[in-house]
Amino acid sequence: MDFGSNSIEIRRNSDSWGPFSFVLTDMLPTGVRISSVMATVYIGNLKPSSDISDFSTLSSLIESGTLVTSNQTVQMKFQYPGDDHKGDKCTIVITVTLSSNAKNQFHFYPVKVV
Repeated sequence: MDFGSNSIEIRRNSDSWGPFSFVLTDMLPTGVRISSVMATVYIGNLKPSSDISDFSTLSSLIESGTLVTSNQTVQMKFQYPGDDHKGDKCTIVITVTLSSNAKNQFHFYPVKVV
């Protein structure tokens, strides 16, 4: 995964948990800025080589309206997605578009719903 071996745990009463920061400084080309960012949560360990159609999304894990960028950092807050997802381990895929119009995806795993 792109962000090392850390993990995040989301518990029943952890709405508005965060913001969590994903620092992209050493992952971006020099002299560019982030133009836009999108984050998608997939249930399971989605790797860059995985077939994305084999995975379900879990949009309710990221609290609506909390995805922001600052310089070369992406921040978001999480919320408990409900008891139906207890035990799920999820991958966050952060899609970044740069000022040069270049686009890349970064993966973070696991986000555990406990």
